[in-house]
Amino acid sequence: MEQDKRRLEQNIHDAESALRMAAKDKELIVSQMKSVESIFQNVRDQISLSWTTASRNDFALQLPKLHLETFAMEGLKGRPEVIAFQAMIISFIDVYQFACSRVSALEREITSHRHHIATLKSELQTACLRENESLHSSVSCA
Repeated sequence: MEQDKRRLEQNIHDAESALRMAAKDKELIVSQMKSVESIFQNVRDQISLSWTTASRNDFALQLPKLHLETFAMEGLKGRPEVIAFQAMIISFIDVYQFACSRVSALEREITSHRHHIATLKSELQTACLRENESLHSSVSCA
């Protein structure tokens, strides 16, 4: 009976320790998520400012490096929830970088189209001037 009581007390103590550790782990993960959210908000704010204050050529989408190794220092490395969180962040960064590349390519394409349009306008203006000159010269000859 005494041995059962000690075993139950030990089980209760172990369960309480596990609960405290889980609560601490949860707080660390929430803290890391808030840190990542803050970084993303700063990037969003920089992008908003860049679009309003800089020319398109000055605009560069840069995402700061996220320090995923923080979890390793906290003793959480390898935990399923940490692995899932890190994978989500890495996937987001990959999509973000792809989107940035696509935006840059589209901006270069737009610039190329603008140059082409300017060339076509110039050619049209030259053709119209020639047409007007030929009309004036044929009217004055008649």
